[in-house]
Amino acid sequence: MTYFVLDDGKVTPQELLRLKPDIVIVTYEFLETQRRDRVKLPEDIANYQEGEEIQIPKRSATCLHAAIWRMLRLPIKRLILDEGHRIKSLMGKRFATVSSLHYTAVIELNGTLYYTKATVLY
Repeated sequence: MTYFVLDDGKVTPQELLRLKPDIVIVTYEFLETQRRDRVKLPEDIANYQEGEEIQIPKRSATCLHAAIWRMLRLPIKRLILDEGHRIKSLMGKRFATVSSLHYTAVIELNGTLYYTKATVLY
C-alpha cells in the first residue's frame, strides 16, 4: 500500500492521480482551506472584474475536491483524518467538506475519548 501526506495546496489532481496513493493523510484545516478557496474564487473573480481587486485571482488546486475523481471513477481508497471529534454536527461545514470528497472509506483518528461519539458519520 502506498500513502501520501497531503499538506501542500499546490499539489494538483493530476499529480495525485499519477502517484496513485492507496491512502491520503490530510488535516481538517487543510480540507477547510481548500474548500474556502474554492468557494471564494467566484467572488474574487467578480471583484477583479469590477476593479476592486488589484491582482488576478489564483485558482486553488483543490486536488481532493476536483471532479476528476468522480469522472474517472477513481475514489480515494482511504482518507485518514486526525481529530475525529472535531466533526460535531451532520449539518456543519466540516462534515460537508469531508462528505463532498470521492472516497471509499474515511478513517478518523481520535485520542480524545471523551468527545468520541457512537454516531457513524459516513
